[in-house]
Parts: sequence; C-alpha cells; structure tokens
Amino acid sequence: MVECISADGSSIPPLVIFKGKNVSSSWISQKALDKNMHFASSINGWTSNELGLYWLKNCFDPATREKAAGKIRLLLCDGHDSHISSEFAYYCIQNNIYLHLLIPHSSHLLQPLDVGVFGPLKKAVSACLDPFLRVGVNRLQKVEWLDAYADAREVAITLDNIQGGFRGAGLVPLNRVRVTHSLPSVMMGPATPDSQTDLLSFDNVIKAGLSVDAHVLQSINASLRVKACRNELDTPARRYITHLADMNDQLLARNAIFQRQLNDIETIVSGRKERKKGKRLVLKDKYGLNSLEVVNQLAECEKVTKSKKGLEEQQKKIEKVNPIHAIEFPLDDEDEEIELERPKE
Repeated sequence: MVECISADGSSIPPLVIFKGKNVSSSWISQKALDKNMHFASSINGWTSNELGLYWLKNCFDPATREKAAGKIRLLLCDGHDSHISSEFAYYCIQNNIYLHLLIPHSSHLLQPLDVGVFGPLKKAVSACLDPFLRVGVNRLQKVEWLDAYADAREVAITLDNIQGGFRGAGLVPLNRVRVTHSLPSVMMGPATPDSQTDLLSFDNVIKAGLSVDAHVLQSINASLRVKACRNELDTPARRYITHLADMNDQLLARNAIFQRQLNDIETIVSGRKERKKGKRLVLKDKYGLNSLEVVNQLAECEKVTKSKKGLEEQQKKIEKVNPIHAIEFPLDDEDEEIELERPKE
C-alpha cells in the first residue's frame, strides 16, 4: 500500500499492491473502486522501481498538479530504492517536483504518516477485521482485507490526524527541536510471574479459576463428593461450592460467545461462496490499474461472455435442424479465468 498525505490535511487515493503475477478482478471490492484507488501487483507484494514510477506518474502527479497551480511541489520520501531510481528522480526534475529523502532509520520521527496516521490506521483496520479475527478466521481473502482497509481509511486518514503528523514531525509548523523531544525513553518489561503452586486444595483451585488443569479439577471434585457424603463440608469446601456456581455461569457465557462466533463464521463462509460465483478476470501485463480501467475490463469481459452464449444458442438451433452434421462451437467454462491482453500502443 502506497499512501501520500499533504500538510493541508488532504490525501490522494492510494496505490494497492497485491502479491501475485497479475491483478484479478475478484481481489478488488466495489468500495475500493468508489474511492478511485489504483491497483498493481508484484511477485512478493512489495513496491519496486517500476511501481514507484507508476505511482509518481499516475497517482501523485495528476492528483497534485492542479492544486500546485504551476508552483513547486515538495515530495518527502524515505530512502526506499523505488524512490531513488534514476527514472523517478528524472521525472521529478522534469515536472517541477522537489524530491527530498529523509534521514535513514528516522521515518518514525520525521515521516508524518508514521507519526500521526499509521497508528490510528492500524487500529482502525484491526477494528474492521475484528468480525473475522473474533471467530478465528486467520486467512483473509484479498477482497475482504481491501474492504476493511477502505473503511479504515475513512476513520484514520482525517484532517486532524494528517496535520497532527506534520506537527508531530516538526515540519508544519516548523519546530526544529520537536524531534529531539520525541525520542523514546527506555521502558522496563513486566516482571516474570511466579510458577503455579500445588493446586490440590480447594483454595488453590479457586485462585486458578478456569485455567485449572482438568485432572486437578477431577481430583478436587472427587474430594468434594466424599466430604458431602460424610457431611463434612468445612469452610474451604463451602467456598469451593460457590466457586463452582460461578464457574458454571462463566461457562454458559463462553458457550453463548462460541455460538455467536459460529454464526459469524457461517456468515463469512456464505459471503465467500457468493463471491466465488461468476467469472474472474486476470488483468495481464499491466503494471497498474485505476478504478475506471477495472470497470472497462469487466464490461469487455461481459461482452465476450454474451458473444459466447450467442454461439451456444446458434449451435443448439443447428443441432435441432440437422443433429447428425451439427457444427461444433467452443463452449464457455464457468470456472474459466479470462485473461485480457494489454492493448498495443
């Protein structure tokens, strides 16, 4: 994900980089299309010199050119290789863009996105993914993650957070000592807890709560039954009986939570099955795509599908007239992935 913000509190649509050889339409959600996001892919899911140049030409430059009104634009970047390639720097020079690289290993102090935006954004993404994580879904589909990210951007990438990031980095307004005052202090880690003591007593089992070992619980319950039969319930045993009632309430609550998680899992699985219906597009030989290009590719795919269905109907009519010498036409496969070649320039 390549994000970019401005000191005036605005941001531009991001470049989403998927891990894969080509971009598939099944990875792109309608929310992302509505936000005019750009899409690309790489084998390892990271940016590269080519994708960095694509972002500069197709994301940053068009989104900021009109606002700059012919004035110089300052672009602050970290020292990643994709930001310091010769093509990247040459394009900046040719288009009145001043490229400034931050000091190595200082982005957590000097980069406004790290200072004021990525923290809230990470929390917002976690909140949006909570319905999945709560029920133990650890492997998300790309479209599910992109939906969550689109919602999280609306919550986290705000005017206050963006301007707070520039202010916290000491850039706007200029504060030369801000960074030195932001240096983190050394924090001591928590103390190591003591090991568990012997649990073979009513009071120790009460302290352990639901984390007590099952064998220990069976032994202590057997002791309680013996005391009850002999009418020898002392004070620790009576406290343990109250504890058993509390444990029962907690287990009932856990069961209700597990039941809700099961319902949530069924909803997620049902949604995934619904998204698998229909065709998938493989957008081949494209460094990057904007939302409009994705919509156009989908429209072209629908035309191809309708054309194939027309051929199928024509074949059926011919077979009815002359079933012996019927002409064979290629049939469409519902699971086929359609690859759209890049148009020649």
